[in-house]
Amino acid sequence: MQVQAGKRRSRKVVLPVWATYGGRHARKNRITGSCGRCDQEVELPTEGVVAMTTTYTVRAVKWSGGWELHIGDIGVTQVRTLDKAAAQVRDYLETLHDKDMKDVEIVVVPALNGLEKEVVAARREVSEAAKAQRHAAERSRAIARELRATGLSVTDTAAVLGISRGRVSQLVN
Repeated sequence: MQVQAGKRRSRKVVLPVWATYGGRHARKNRITGSCGRCDQEVELPTEGVVAMTTTYTVRAVKWSGGWELHIGDIGVTQVRTLDKAAAQVRDYLETLHDKDMKDVEIVVVPALNGLEKEVVAARREVSEAAKAQRHAAERSRAIARELRATGLSVTDTAAVLGISRGRVSQLVN
């Protein structure tokens, strides 16, 4: 059962429970549950229950024909380009286990001859730069609105902020 993010609705799961052998309704030499009162239903709250997702970590190794995808102790498959690796691994697992693998998480870790740390650092810096840019844009909108609210004209606001009059209009609206 999946609960959408932001919705805090208490749900209950109803499970059939069989009385244990020798329980209060069990009779000698009878199978547990054969008494009509031995079958019970117990309601369990699902608050705080998280759906479990299986994660497969795949090591991708470059070769002349593309990438070898090493799936832990499960096996190896291959793909021509890395962007199709997760789909190829999912297909491989579906074939191997004969069941749907759409809910599994595939983490592809390419072997890059020591450049892995550089890639991680570059991706982190790009993420931080995008965050700083969003913050700067929010601040620019807020200050442009404040300057206009104090009575400055669009032309004067543009001069103060070092942007065009059209950009001031965009920020204010």
